[in-house]
Amino acid sequence: MSTIAIEHDTAEQVDTDQLVTDSDAPAAEQAEALPGRYELIDVKNVIVNKANIREQATANAGIVANMKEEGAAGLIQPIVVVEIEPKKYSLIAGEGRLLSARDAGLKKIPAIIREDLGLRRDQIASMLKENVHRTDLTSAEVAAGIEQLQIEGLSVTGIMKKTGIKRAKVAQALTVAGMGEAKTAVAGLDIPQAATAAAFADDPKALARLVEAAKEGPDAFKKKVIAETQTKESAAKLAARTAELTAAKVTLLAKQPDTYNTPVQRVNALAHDGKALTAADHATCPGHAAYLTIRSWDGAVMEDYYCTDWKANKHKQRNQQGAFSVTGPLTDKEKAARKEVRENNAAMRVAIAFRHDWIRDNLMTRKTLPKGAALLIAELMVTEAHLIGRWMRDPARPLLAEFMGQETGSKVEVKATTDARCHIYSLAVIAAAHERELGPRSWDGAPNTTAARWLTFLGSLGYPIDPIEQKIIDKVTADAKKKAKAEAKAAAKAEAKTEPMQESAVPDVPAEPEPQEPDADPADPSEATTPAGEPHGYALGGYVLVEVDDAWHVIDPDGDHIMTSTTPTDAATAADWATARLADLRGLTATWYPDHTADHGHHLRAITTTTPELVAA
Repeated sequence: MSTIAIEHDTAEQVDTDQLVTDSDAPAAEQAEALPGRYELIDVKNVIVNKANIREQATANAGIVANMKEEGAAGLIQPIVVVEIEPKKYSLIAGEGRLLSARDAGLKKIPAIIREDLGLRRDQIASMLKENVHRTDLTSAEVAAGIEQLQIEGLSVTGIMKKTGIKRAKVAQALTVAGMGEAKTAVAGLDIPQAATAAAFADDPKALARLVEAAKEGPDAFKKKVIAETQTKESAAKLAARTAELTAAKVTLLAKQPDTYNTPVQRVNALAHDGKALTAADHATCPGHAAYLTIRSWDGAVMEDYYCTDWKANKHKQRNQQGAFSVTGPLTDKEKAARKEVRENNAAMRVAIAFRHDWIRDNLMTRKTLPKGAALLIAELMVTEAHLIGRWMRDPARPLLAEFMGQETGSKVEVKATTDARCHIYSLAVIAAAHERELGPRSWDGAPNTTAARWLTFLGSLGYPIDPIEQKIIDKVTADAKKKAKAEAKAAAKAEAKTEPMQESAVPDVPAEPEPQEPDADPADPSEATTPAGEPHGYALGGYVLVEVDDAWHVIDPDGDHIMTSTTPTDAATAADWATARLADLRGLTATWYPDHTADHGHHLRAITTTTPELVAA
């Protein structure tokens, strides 16, 4: 046994048979040799690699200052190069550092010379490894690098192994690379976003809108993708229908014509030889023309047919229920109202698609019910079973398969492996029943407590409620406050009426009434009077205009209360207000309302601003 001197206070006996030397260690445990060698090389002998994936690099002012002061020692991280010929090098990593060294006037720069990166594919892969996780490397640069590896003969799997980039991201990068010059427009997006935007590579304006939306966050980007996709699909439908009508030699109008005091009129407002005209009947008329547009609430192509000179073609205007009346050109206010309706319908379409994706990806992938879901299911089953009933009567069972990630249109199979997961299927039915009721025009109309509760529930789980969806919630909130205020006022009045009268030994004798002037003609609503708190009603077309407690209320043909105002001072001004407001809400003229409420299966009646007929209070 030998003795080894240890630098302590005393020597220690060590059994050399128990010592393990480097030569005795297993090969896997020995330190691996670092690739390459570390040297100072001439700055002038380093060239930028032609395969460099970074499109633009600049010197760093801070590094330049350090190297001016400390020389090569001011560069903490060396550049990486490959020797292409004796003392001549091609840069692999560190272009910014190389440019900084040149700006600092250095003749030598610290470098790691990698003999193992002689192949071009290895150089590109190394560059990607160096930069792909940096935030300053654009999606276009990553895509270009991965595309170069593919050109060098590497498969997607080979690129994965060389770079460490996941398969999905490699595929997305190759999609971006296929955008050609358009990929520079999405350089500010990450790889998944840029790959999504590739569908709009032929539309620079759409790409710009997507890039702008991405600045607001991932949800805003997703919604903009949905909006652009819907717009693109509708445009394709419009182009296809345009081609069909063009082939049929139908005259197409570039813009919707004005039919007020002009030779142009809608075909469905005309008759010929005493017979109402249809588009098919009118097809042979020399003035036959069509105007095509996209319907805002579903993206379908809407066709309106016109006669460009109805008098010359010996037609007559129809004057019957269901025909469009000549009411005068739209005012700026009416145009603005129509525009708002179209925009809100389109916004709701986007919100619906986004919400369905969110429900599928965030709610139905759970293993257990989220907080509050069990109560929601129970309440719906007990108090609003009709909602589920309407959904179940639809043989297609809409949305359930989509929400559960199964093939749309197929019979949904319960694939849960635990009792807790089974409850998610119950939630999916509740979601499908609610979503079936929420259409593109749900933002309009009477307060919808059921819809508001559903959206609020989703919001409590982290769903980002859209402003157009918030309108539904706000309308219910405002209505609840209004009802609470009215109930409090009614309760106060009732309490005042039930207060005990003071006892009196002598009964009160009513005084003789004062002589009264004859009442004003009750048929003149501007002079009609009503006791405070009593309903005072007028027929206004298919609507009812009611005055209660100094406020005017409009009730629609279904009996739903739709709006209130305290501004009008009498029935005549109230009628004018109601007519104008209905025009704003429906986006239509004040004298004719087409079938806005299609769900109710009827046409709204004509409304005029003439004095409304007094009806029983």
